[in-house]
Parts: sequence; structure tokens; C-alpha cells
Amino acid sequence: MERKLIAAAVSSALAVPMAAQAVEFAVSGHVNRAVVIVDQDGYTKDGRDQDGKLQHVDANSSETRFRFTGSEELDGGLTAGVQLELGRPGNWRTRHANVYLDGAGGKLTLGQASAATDGMAHARLGGPSWLAGVTNWCSYHGSGPACASNDGNRIDVLRYDTPSLGPARIAASTGNNEYWDAKLTVAGAMGEAGYDFRLGYIAEDDTDDGKILTTSAAVSFGQGTAIAAAWSKDDMPNVANKEHEYFYAEADHSYGDGSVGVYWKQGETSDSGPGADVEGTLWGIGLGHNIGGGATAYAGFRHMEEDNKEDANLYVAGLRVTFN
Repeated sequence: MERKLIAAAVSSALAVPMAAQAVEFAVSGHVNRAVVIVDQDGYTKDGRDQDGKLQHVDANSSETRFRFTGSEELDGGLTAGVQLELGRPGNWRTRHANVYLDGAGGKLTLGQASAATDGMAHARLGGPSWLAGVTNWCSYHGSGPACASNDGNRIDVLRYDTPSLGPARIAASTGNNEYWDAKLTVAGAMGEAGYDFRLGYIAEDDTDDGKILTTSAAVSFGQGTAIAAAWSKDDMPNVANKEHEYFYAEADHSYGDGSVGVYWKQGETSDSGPGADVEGTLWGIGLGHNIGGGATAYAGFRHMEEDNKEDANLYVAGLRVTFN
């Protein structure tokens, strides 16, 4: 008798709609693959000679990713949401795993997410030419003063974004080991022209001098032309007493569904040791074209020079296909 009553109670409970519903989610993302040739004397990868040889790569100018997002409106004008994103190249790894509350007073995010300064080095208003590596300094080869962008990262944070204050937005976040950062973004349009200015600051670890200051700006014109520039200084004496500084400039012209961009970057790493200063320069050109159906084809060339290293030329061509 007790078993029958329990079974009847469970059946009745399952038949009644529950007040708390699971958040419905959407799936989106893209797959980005490319082929690359690096022309550099003595260039090896995974212990093998790769000078002038074709390589198939996961293009991390905009790496392959799968994204799951969902949100639900709450009382008081609040929205609760969740984001889970996996990406590569290499082995699959977690890019985002966070929850958030968004409302009239701003947005609060908790979990693995973009720190407030993510994107502070990459203000740009051009077309898809950037997929060829225009803003990703050394996607497929090399490291050093002309590569690192000193941009914010995706880490475990508690982040707050203010509501829009006219054309301005402010974000701040804090993470492990006394990490904190902040970014100011001022962006908008004036007629057919657009502008995007970003200024960010990172204080890393528990050191007084471990800090990064980065600013970038972009302006677009009604004729389809855009220019961008960035400057950054990384003062990290707790990391081998090194400092890193760079300057970057770019021009892009859009034509229908495509664009062509040219860029240049110069960087310098200084060390407290004698003769340890290293300079590096890169320049290149990128082409991108939206061919329809969420697909964008791109190709590019990059030339890199660095003290005490052989000059390198890099040729890349690839295809990114988005889905949602």
C-alpha cells in the first residue's frame, strides 16, 4: 500500500509544471583551419626541419571554438546567464566557464571569463583582413619583443562592467594572487566615421612593480578606410627582471565583403643583465573576404626580424566557417 501511495505521489509531482525551469541554451562558434609556410633558415618544429614546408594548423588568429550560452529573465529587471566555451588549437581547453547577472546597474560576472582588460590592445574598425594575422602578432611562429600583445587574458575572475556612460564603458576585475585590472573603452560613431579608444591597466601577483599599461585606438572613415595603433609597456621585474615595450600601427581598406590590411610592429625587451636588450620588428599584409554562408577566406604574408635570429617570412591561407 505504501509503495502504491509513493508511486502515485511521484507521478503527480512529475505531472505538475515546476516553478524553476532550466535555462535554455544556444550553441554557436566557428571552425578555423589554415595552411602555413615558414621560410627561415634552421626553422624546426617538434624536432623536425620545417623550413619552407607546408604545415596544417589550427588558426589561432581566431581559434576554433564551441560556445554554449543561456540566459533567463528574473524579477527586478535582472537577467541571469551562463557561458561555457571550449577552444583550441592543440588539445581542447576551456576558454569560458562563468555565470553572470546583468541589469540596469551593470553586469557582474563570476568564473573563468575575459578579464576586464581582454581586448585592450586590439581596438580596430577594419574588415576581415585581420584573420590573416593582422592583429595576432605571431600566430604561427616565433616569440619575442615583436610578438606579445600584453593584452588581458581569460582567467578566473570576479568582473564588473558599468552600464554605458554615453560612449564610455568601464570594466574592472579581480582574480587570484591579488590580481586586478581595469579598462576604459570609449567608442561610437560620428556620421559615417567611427572611433574606438581603449586604455587598460593590469597589476599582477602581489608585487608592487608587476604591472602592464596598454592603450589602443582606431578610427574608421566613410570611404571604407580605417587606421589603428597600439602602445604597451610591461614592467615585470619579478619575471627575470624584464621589461617589454612595443608600438603597433595598421591601415585597412574595405571593399564590399572583403578588406586588405597592412601592419607594422616594433618591440623591445630589456633585461637588467649586460647586453640583454633585444629588439624585434614585424610587418605584413592580410586579405580577407566573406564568401557567404558564414564563411570567410583569408591569406597573408608576414616578415619578422629579431636580434640574434634569422629573418623569417611566413605565408598563410585559411578558411573560417561560423555556425549558430
